[in-house]
Amino acid sequence: MAGTGERAVVVLTPAGGHFTARVSPGDTTWTLKERLEVDVGRPARSMRLIQGEEVLEDEWALLERGLADGARLTLVLSDLPVGTFELRPRNAGASVLAVFESTGRVAVQVHESERTSDSEDEHYDPYARRAAWAQCYFGSCRQGTAGKLVIAVSHCARTGVFKEEEPQELLAEACEGDEELRLQLPCPAGGCKQGAAGLCWVTLQRTHIIADGRSEGPGCGAKRARTVE
Repeated sequence: MAGTGERAVVVLTPAGGHFTARVSPGDTTWTLKERLEVDVGRPARSMRLIQGEEVLEDEWALLERGLADGARLTLVLSDLPVGTFELRPRNAGASVLAVFESTGRVAVQVHESERTSDSEDEHYDPYARRAAWAQCYFGSCRQGTAGKLVIAVSHCARTGVFKEEEPQELLAEACEGDEELRLQLPCPAGGCKQGAAGLCWVTLQRTHIIADGRSEGPGCGAKRARTVE
């Protein structure tokens, strides 16, 4: 094995067992996870690998980071969603993009608009005239109670006029299978839910599985927001 540059590592499973896996030069954490799918019986996106107290990031080249022969890695399995989910079918009045990383980080972008009778000149601002709303939420996801997922919001950016205060948490729940996800969002215009304004559940469809488990998340130009009574 020394001639090939490979390393043999011991993977400790949640059930208390262990098995040996080989790591080759150039392998990343994500590559190793994909290789473990057969032994573990779970998709790579549901796995986390931990060495000591450090979670191995998916894009890390393991041997370049000094992973030694015989290193012991702890495997943790998670039922948290991983990937990109969007509102489908698309409509002219609303768009929702949610990115869930294997690390538990979440980014959600929501945009709504509606037609008004206002005259629109070069100074017209649809966000100030309650004709458009943009929201971005960044945070982390964890398992809640009764099958719900809780997204703890660490940063919120909104543009437009909102009646509700900025939420501290968002709720989500997995649908049957893993291709859909329900997300509870404040929808000022109701464009996300067929005209039903207010806090509502929106069904999103998976549009992408994050190849390396990480993403920069959706961009967001929301910089200002007003809350009204």
